[in-house]
Order: sequence, then C-alpha cells, then structure tokens
Amino acid sequence: MKIRTAIMYALVILLLTGLTATAWYYWLTEGGSALLPVFVSLLSLCLAVYGLFKTSWRPEQDVKQLQRQQQRRELRRYLHQTRRRLRRSGGAPRWDRRRISTYWLLCDDLPQAQAFMRQHGFTPLAEEQVPFCYQAGNTVIRISTPAWLTGDGGQESARHLVRLNPSQPLHGFILLSPAPALAALSDEQVIQSGRQHHEACIAFSVLLGCRPPMHLMFPGLGSVPALRRGFADPQRAQFCHSTDFSRERKTLPDAPFAQFTADLILSLQREQFTALTDGQPEQNAAVLSFPAQLEAHLNRQTQYVAALQHQHTAGTRLVLSSALLCAAECGELHIATPLFERVIHGRDEVICQGRERRRLTGYYLAVSVCLAGTAAAGVMQWHHFQVQQENLSEHLEYLSRIAPAPAGERVHHLHLLQPVVTAIRHEYEQRWFSSPFLPLYRDYQQQIRSVLFPLLAAEREQRLQQAVISSSPQLLQITGDYRQLFADDHCGTDISDADSGDDILSLLDDYPVQPLTIGERRLYNAALVTQAQQKVAASDPAQWIYLVLREQFLREHGTVPLNTLFPADITPLFQPEHRFLSVPYNMTKAGYTAWQAQWEDPDFQSRFTDLLQQWTENTPVAPESIIAQINRQYDEEYIRYWQQFLSSLAPRHTGSPEALITALRLTEQPFSDPVTALVQGISCNTTFAAAKPGAAPDLKSGQQTASLLGMSKLSSKLRKAGRLQSAFSQYKETDEPAGLNISRAFSVWHVLLTPEGMLSPALAALQQSSVSLRQYWEQGMAGDDPQAWGYQQVMKSAEPPETVPGVPPVLETLLRQWQQTSAQLQSGLAAHYLDRQWQTTVYPFWRDRLAPYYPFSHNAQGVKPDDLHAFLTPGGVMDTFMQLLPPDHRTNPLYAALKQPEAQTGLLRQLFYADASAALNMRISLRPVALTPQLSGIRLAQGNDTLLYQHGPSLWQDFYWPPAADAEPLTADYFRHGKVVYSASYPGEWGLLRWLLTAQSQGLAASPESVVTENGYMFRFRSRINGRAVSSAAGLFADYHLPPSLFSSGNSAENPQNPADR
Repeated sequence: MKIRTAIMYALVILLLTGLTATAWYYWLTEGGSALLPVFVSLLSLCLAVYGLFKTSWRPEQDVKQLQRQQQRRELRRYLHQTRRRLRRSGGAPRWDRRRISTYWLLCDDLPQAQAFMRQHGFTPLAEEQVPFCYQAGNTVIRISTPAWLTGDGGQESARHLVRLNPSQPLHGFILLSPAPALAALSDEQVIQSGRQHHEACIAFSVLLGCRPPMHLMFPGLGSVPALRRGFADPQRAQFCHSTDFSRERKTLPDAPFAQFTADLILSLQREQFTALTDGQPEQNAAVLSFPAQLEAHLNRQTQYVAALQHQHTAGTRLVLSSALLCAAECGELHIATPLFERVIHGRDEVICQGRERRRLTGYYLAVSVCLAGTAAAGVMQWHHFQVQQENLSEHLEYLSRIAPAPAGERVHHLHLLQPVVTAIRHEYEQRWFSSPFLPLYRDYQQQIRSVLFPLLAAEREQRLQQAVISSSPQLLQITGDYRQLFADDHCGTDISDADSGDDILSLLDDYPVQPLTIGERRLYNAALVTQAQQKVAASDPAQWIYLVLREQFLREHGTVPLNTLFPADITPLFQPEHRFLSVPYNMTKAGYTAWQAQWEDPDFQSRFTDLLQQWTENTPVAPESIIAQINRQYDEEYIRYWQQFLSSLAPRHTGSPEALITALRLTEQPFSDPVTALVQGISCNTTFAAAKPGAAPDLKSGQQTASLLGMSKLSSKLRKAGRLQSAFSQYKETDEPAGLNISRAFSVWHVLLTPEGMLSPALAALQQSSVSLRQYWEQGMAGDDPQAWGYQQVMKSAEPPETVPGVPPVLETLLRQWQQTSAQLQSGLAAHYLDRQWQTTVYPFWRDRLAPYYPFSHNAQGVKPDDLHAFLTPGGVMDTFMQLLPPDHRTNPLYAALKQPEAQTGLLRQLFYADASAALNMRISLRPVALTPQLSGIRLAQGNDTLLYQHGPSLWQDFYWPPAADAEPLTADYFRHGKVVYSASYPGEWGLLRWLLTAQSQGLAASPESVVTENGYMFRFRSRINGRAVSSAAGLFADYHLPPSLFSSGNSAENPQNPADR
C-alpha cells in the first residue's frame, strides 16, 4: 500500500481515537447511557484492525523462495498434463475426483435398480458386476444390496472410495424400497429389515470414516393392493411427494419422517373435500377413505425408517436427508426427478450459495448494527443531557420552596423525592470527576438531618422512658445510645432507626461529621438520663454489664455455620432445628477463648471501667466479684445453648430397608461417621483447659513514674488500669479455671472418646450394635424372598431391644429409633408376604368359586357345597390363612382390611355348621304364624322334612341343609278345601335358602317375623337357624366381600359379580 494511503488511514484512526476519548470523558463527567462510547469504540477498533492489515509491511521474497514456487507450478502443470493423457487413453477415470459426487444406491432387487438407473439417463461405467457403477454428469452412483456392504466386497469398495477422495469418500446413501415389497412384510419383518439395513450402512460408514446422509425412495404406492383403488384416478396416478430435511436449515424433530408423513396426510385431508362429486356416493366414499388408507400403509414406512435411522447404541444414528413417495413404478421416468435434480444435483451448489449469502448478510448486519447503535446512542445521550439539565433546575427550585415549610411537611416532601435523591446519590458515587450535583446532594442531606434529628431524639427519649419504667435489661445499652446521639463526633449513620423510614435514612451514610447545633443540644433530657443511671446503679452491676459486653462482642463477630463446628456432616442422621444452623460466635470454643482473652485487652478493660464507674461512684464494688459473676452468667448461657441444641436433634426417619441400611452403613465410615462427628464436635466445643497465667505489664511502676513527672491524667488512667488488672488477676487466682463448669456439664460426652481420640467402650458398643443391625438386614434382603424373611422374623418370639449403657440420650434415642424402624419394616415385609399369600390362595378361591354364585350373588347357579366347605371349615382356605397372621394382627393397622371379613366369616361358620359339626349342617326351624284367610292350609316339603299348617296350632318344624342327594326339591303347596290352588317349586340344593331369603322381615326386633308372598297368597312365619333367630341372613350374604389385597378396602366394586347383578 502506498504511503499516502497509510497516512490517510493513520489520520482516520487518530480522529476516531480522539472521538472515542471525548465520548468516554463526556460519559464519565455528565453520565447518561454508555452505548455511545461503546459503539464509537467498536467502530474505531474495526477500522484500526482493517488499516493494520492493509498497511502491514510485506518484505520482499528472496530468490530461493521464488525458485521453490516456480518448481511447484511446473510440477502441478506436469501432473495435470499426465492426467489428461491417461484419461484420453482410458487408463484413468474421466472425471475430476474433486468435483465428483458419489452416492451408493441400496436395493434388494438389483435388476430393477439397474433398469431404474438406465431409465433416468445414467450410463454404466464398469463391467456388469457388483457393485454396478452408473454416471450422469458429475454424479456417480454405485448399486448393491445392503447385505453386500458387510462382506469383503464392501471393504474393498470402501478402500477404493477413500483412495479416490479422502476428504469425502461418499456423499450419501440412496435407499430404494418399492412400496409393494414393503407392504407384503409383517410388522416384525419390517423392523428387522430396517435394523439389518441400518447395520449395513453403519458398518460401511465405519470403513469410510464418515457418516453420509440417507436419501429414501418409496415408489410403487399405486401398486399396493390397499391403495390401488385410491390411485386409480389419473391425477393421483401422477402422485409424487418429496422433501429435503437438510435444505430447510431448521431444528428437526426426533422423527422427521413421521412428521413428513403426518403433514402429507393432513394436506390430503384438506384437499379431499374439493374432490367430491355430487351424485357419486361410491366415488366420494373412496375419496374420503383414501387418506386413512394411505396413513395405515405409511405406518409400515414409519416403522422401517425408525428402525433404519436410530438404534439404542450410542453413536449409531443415521441422518435422514431427504425422502420421496411416488405412486408410479420404478421404470417410469418422472419418479426420481425430484430427488436427482432438486436434492442431489443441486445440493453442493445450494450449500455454497447459502454460505456466501450468510457471510454477506452477517457483514451487512454488523455494519448496520454499529451505525444504527451509534445514531441511537447519540440521540439518547442528547436526550439525557436535556433531561438532566431540566431535573437539576426543578430540584433546586423545589428545594428552595420546601426549605421554609414546617418540619412534618418537609419530611413528607422529602419522602416523596426519595427515589430522585437515591438516583442522585448513585450517580454521584459512580462519577470519576466533580459533578454539579454535589452541592444539591449535600443540601438534601442537610435538610433530611435537620428534620429527622428532633424526631429521632424524641423517639429515643420515649424508648428510654419505657426502659426505666419496665426496668428492662437493655436499660444500660439504651442509655448509652441516647447519650451517644448527643455527642459531638457522631455521623449521619447514628441516625438510623427513626420512624421516617430507612430508605431516607440510608442517604445519611456518607454524611460528614459536624457538631450539634444549640437547638439540637436543647433536646437533651439530662434528668431522664440521671434517673436511668440511678436505677442502674441501684441494681446488680453484673447483670447489666454482661448484656452490654455481649452485644458489643456479637457486633464485632459474625455467626458461624453449624457444619464448620463438626469434622463431618451430621445431617444425614440428625436433623437440627433451623435456629441452630447458624451458631453465635460466643457459643463456640473460639468465641469462648476470645471472650476470656479480651479481659487482658487494655481497650476492653477501659470500656469495662467506664461501665463499672456508674456503680463505684456511690458504693464500693469489688471488680473481681463482678468479673466472676459475668463469666458465670456466660458459662450458664453457654451450657444452656448446647443443651438445647442436643435436645433439638431429631434422628432422621428411614422409610425403606435400603434407606435403613444406608443410614447404618454411615456409622462405619472412618472419616464421615455422623455419630463420631457429633461426639467430636460436642467434645471440642465443651472441653476447656485452665489458662496459664502470663506475665502482665508492671502498671504500678508506670503510674509512679507518671506521678513524679507531673502527668496527672496519665497517672489516673494507669491507676484505674492497675486496679482492673489486679482484680482480674485475683479472679483468675481465686475462682475456678475458665470453662470448668462447661466441661463438667458435658462430661458424659467427653468420656466417649479416649485422650488419644479413640472410641470408648460405650461408643464402640453403639457402633457394634449398628453394624450388627446392618448385617442382619443385609443378610435378610440378600435372600431369595425378603418378604418371607420379614414374615419369619415377625413370627419369632420378640426379643427385648438391645441397650447400650453409658451413652447420652441423643445417641440412645438414635439407636432406639433404628430398632423401632427395623421392627416396623419387618412388619411391612410380613404384611406384603401375607398379602401375596392372600392374592394367590384366598382371594382367587373366593373370586372364582364363591363370589359369582348364589347366595353371594343373584345367580341361578348356586355355590357348590364342597367349595363352601373347603372355604369355611376349620383348617380350610380361610382358616389356614388366618392362622398365618401374627398374634397382634387385630391391633395392627396393616391388617385393617381383614377386620370385617374375619368377623363375617365367623358368622357364616355359625350359620353353616350347627352343633359344632365338622361337615356342613344347617338346621332351619320354621313356625307358622298366619296364612291368607281364603286358604285352608300350606304345605312345605323337602325330602323327608315337611311343614303343614291349616290355621290351627303352630309348632316348630326343622329343615336341614344341605339336603340329601336323592331328596326331592322344596315345594310350597297352597290349598283350599283340600284342593291345591297354587304350587311353587324351588329346585337345586339352595332351594330352601332361596325361599327363606326372599321373605320380607316384619315385627319387632325381639321376635322378628318373615312374610312370603306368592301369587297373591301371604304366609307369615318365624324362623331360626341353628336354634338362634337370624334376621339379616340375606344382608350377611350380600355384604360379604373380600378385598383383592390386604392394602385395599373390600367393597362391591372390587369383587366379581354375576353380570345379571350389574
């Protein structure tokens, strides 16, 4: 590039650099949006980089480099000429390998594929052997079967393709699958064929070292028998539908071919109404049913493509590039035109054009965005400057108007302007240079302070009065806060709890220090302060001083997370309360040590002397006794805090055997055992050793020296410090060592670890108990049937729970909960085992042999007496299962579903087994009461059992069920004057019960009666079953239901019934 052009670029860059510096300086001084300097900087950077590339110095090439370039040109020319000679002589291919697109067509019918290629203008290039090779222009297509790719020929072809074009050996697979052949296969064969083709393509792709896309062709839809009538229309005979999934450049769905077929069917459904013809119902029916028929057939193609495209193994997914559906056969010319002309031939060109188009569009958008952003940022900056000037003038005018207003009104106006003042303050803090807003900001701060100070003084005075009246423990602290408010060295941060709102008070955080005015000093209530001091002096000094010192200590130190106080995480086994997740610093060993060490700090001793002075002015107070009381209160609070923490620890609940085994396994981890971590953490924070006395400074000699030199103020301070040091020394010598009471209170935790850090026998026994319980459950769960194991353990005699003496209540509770959880889980396993027995023995027997038949349902066929006996007899199906239940099953909620069936089964046994008989034996006793007056008598007969009633005396007559095998069925004869007027017969073994249960109950509960009405004739009688009056036998049979599972309630909806009952 010429020097003139380089100088021009340099001047442009310097100009843009100056413009950028000006934009940033304006933004730093005046504020506003940062978009303008940012966009100007981007433009300057782009032009600078462009100029740097254009003006870069290119050294002249030496002679050797020029010679090497000339040699490379001559070699390329020689190779090109040699290749041309070979191509003309037939010894080399006739196409340029760098511009050839190679595809592989897979088809099971090779002659059909060859005819297909010749029909579409492709000429053969090699001899007639697999793979067949055809060419049309720059497109070469090789033909073989899918199975041929996996053989030796496929390996040799792959090596040949890689040798011809290493960068892209193959551009894609073309899979030709005629629709009639696919329709002749079953669903399993279609999926198997797709998987075989998938394996062949993946194996060939591995040999090639690339993953070519897949093109699908399904011709011959019109030859499918189910679709032949739909494609008989000449217009539909030309049906050819294709799509290119990769051309759209959009995110494809998981199944693109399924979406493609769905869109095709939807378009056909929309077009079918336009093809309807008036007066031709058959043709219209065929038109309307065609989309459904085509969709049913395309399901085969969808299954085939799903099996072809993707397998479960990672990295074996084929990319679907295009698809073609055609009604015509392979031999017709127009079938592959959409595929070869629109998809394959134009693909490379489309991709190149799209790449260039995207590149130019990106350049255009980048330049447009920079220019538009610069213009927009300039407009915004100008608008911000105008608004800033207007706001400044408005704020100054508004502040001048509210300055002479009353205090309450000024507070209200300042509160309304608080967002504006906050914005001003934020802008002031972000400035690097001086701003015209600083005087306005300070003026706002002065207004707020002058308004809020009287309100704050009144509020703190009221708080001090309430503390004096109620003798609050915070009286000393409140008195100090009130006196501090009227000190000359306080800042705006001291005005931080008035009722006007913290949002305004936060503006005084950076208010400069200034002395109080005369009007502010007059607000000080000295009499109230004196009254408070007198009340404090008349009380116990240790109680007041401890609260003040504790608040100061906590303000200096933050809270400590609970997990940092233990060597491992204890939350997997213990759940502490939320208030203990953050521990105050004074409740830790480090905090306790810092509390004891501060007594030797001269600044702390000076503060303690100032606090103690309120009591020493009236009555003599021994500082060593006050120090001892303060530390004793601290020890009591320390002990109380950790005891509350231990009492709040709740063992975590484990609701499954796996969770219980996992929790028990935690106790065996050497470095992450929660139990050992809890013991170590408690011991570490509650074990204190007596502090060794250190060498204190000689304050007495310093006080004497200061007195001789005439330094009276220094001498008095050293005298006070000497007295405090002497008092603390006396406290350390006479009182107990620091932390001894804490160590005694938690000695039960300290003995769990030996001085060497090893586990004590008690803690080792606890750990061994957990190990034994864990092994016990692992052995049980590792068996073939854990539920049967749980049932066996429940049925064993209960052993007393194991106890570990010498451990704290927290650990004892943890062990007890593990034992209780173990028993509950065993009960649950036993219940599931019994439920499995119920579902395999009792319930199937009831469902198949009893429930569908009479008397348990209204069915013409009755229950077989043998089945009823096998179910109800002692030792039968029901009784055998009840014997398997644990002894406490009646009180265990897991077996609540058996409570009603067990009671009802007992009632059924009482009905069907009279006189404790081992076989079915029901004695039904009947006593007539009344008969229709028009009749002269009734006769009931079943075998040898007969009841005859003729309006005379009534006696009890017994009937026995089940009747004899050769007994006559039950008959009821109604006669008048010796002639039978109506006769009813009840055949079958259950005839007597059918007649008895159809009777309606009447009368009182003490003497129930039954009424049978037949053909208008009424017969009233009393009945007994096995000598007892049973008024609800029919209800007992109707309500008898068994639940399908012990964990579901038995109701009629869960029991099989006769279809006639529904």
